[in-house]
Amino acid sequence: MTGQGLKRLCFKIFLFLALSTVLFSENSAFAIDRHEAMGRAIVHAGKGEFDKAIKIYDQLINDDPRAAELYVNRGMVHLQSGRLDRAEKDFRMTINLNPNFAVGYESLGIIQLKKTDYSSAIELFSKALAIDPKLGSSYNNRGLAYFHLKKYAKSLRDLEKAKEMEVPVDEVVFKKVKHLAQ
Repeated sequence: MTGQGLKRLCFKIFLFLALSTVLFSENSAFAIDRHEAMGRAIVHAGKGEFDKAIKIYDQLINDDPRAAELYVNRGMVHLQSGRLDRAEKDFRMTINLNPNFAVGYESLGIIQLKKTDYSSAIELFSKALAIDPKLGSSYNNRGLAYFHLKKYAKSLRDLEKAKEMEVPVDEVVFKKVKHLAQ
């Protein structure tokens, strides 16, 4: 996955999680405050003002330390800013707080993919897909990990599934995998 593609994926996951947090909150007054704060964090992250976004998430986490989605959102900001160790810590906390949160596993898988630990990445993307088989980006990312391990048939299967789900796939990699899988 290209750097720009990863940034777009992170931002989409980040935006989805931020908005879904508001929709599923039990305390509507807190939800409005949280929504407003998360909106500011998204704007800051989009402008590359990562430290400002992280401060907002720090405050939100201080107010609600059991909210897994806040850790994954802060982790996405750390990932966007290149702070892989901090992102990994937040993604692990996400999974610890909510072991059924597919995006937590996917996010940690992205870290492993960036660290070139392809086997661990495959395991994490597979866990994400076991929880949520509609998480098309995990098919794409697992396909990339299989590609790096030269498991071309598995890579092709996952990349085709991602394309079928209308997830953007690197066409150069896809064509190469298609050729090598024959």
